[in-house]
Amino acid sequence: IEDIDVECKYELKNFNDNILESKRVKRNCIDYELHDIERTKDENGNTKGFETRGEGISYRIIENCMIEAGMTIAEHYSWFPFIYRIQELPDPKKLENAI
Repeated sequence: IEDIDVECKYELKNFNDNILESKRVKRNCIDYELHDIERTKDENGNTKGFETRGEGISYRIIENCMIEAGMTIAEHYSWFPFIYRIQELPDPKKLENAI
């Protein structure tokens, strides 16, 4: 989104703030405001550290669209039994290797 012109960025922000964010707030959806963590590596590929990535407008739009899609499906197909994904806990060995 950094490559698009200022007017387009302003329109996207307005769309997100005026429509998607207001729907999210009316539905009392939790806003965790979590930041992604990115691992930094040295020239040998070893872990150097961890940095957080901030939320940009594109991230917020995607999150709000995902909420909107989920709510739409739930409203129209509440009678239908769905298979859903459960996030598993991370493998401790993989976490240890990442550090």
